[in-house]
Amino acid sequence: FKEEDIMSALTLKQRIHAGETVIGVGLPYTADRDYVQAVLDSHPYDFCHLDVQHSPINEEAILCFCGIAQQFELPVKMRIKHARDAYLIGNYLDLGLSGIEIPSVELESTVEEALNGLFYPPTGRRSWGEPHEGPGIPTDRVGHAKWWENYGMLWLQIESIMGVTQAAKLAKPGVDCFSFG
Repeated sequence: FKEEDIMSALTLKQRIHAGETVIGVGLPYTADRDYVQAVLDSHPYDFCHLDVQHSPINEEAILCFCGIAQQFELPVKMRIKHARDAYLIGNYLDLGLSGIEIPSVELESTVEEALNGLFYPPTGRRSWGEPHEGPGIPTDRVGHAKWWENYGMLWLQIESIMGVTQAAKLAKPGVDCFSFG
């Protein structure tokens, strides 16, 4: 790949915003490279989804899985345990995730906390950690923060009548997708 080809390719986030249909697959974060390869050989998925809402969480295993997914240029979205855990989003993203899905969102304050954890200053308040690595991805703070705004995704899962009635207020700039469960 040439660096300019990678930088000109649309990110998953940009494809979603453009209205493109994207298809994901749920994978266990304990999957090894061969398992991921077999799944991707069966269908050209656009991203994968890890669900730790209903399973134990192991950050070292998630970090390892994200390294495997990066080899396939496969973005990884993870559903966290609870909306109250929105304050942990920056820490989870530092594991190599491309996006976060928050279950049972009903409050604007949850969205604000999530956006602050998703984005680096000046857009949010995410602290600087190890940046995503890869060809064409800036590693300096300013360049990486700008790149992340076109890459990092926030999905909100609506699971209640209150969430549905508040959805218009929850759809703040920086929220990329709603899911319903």
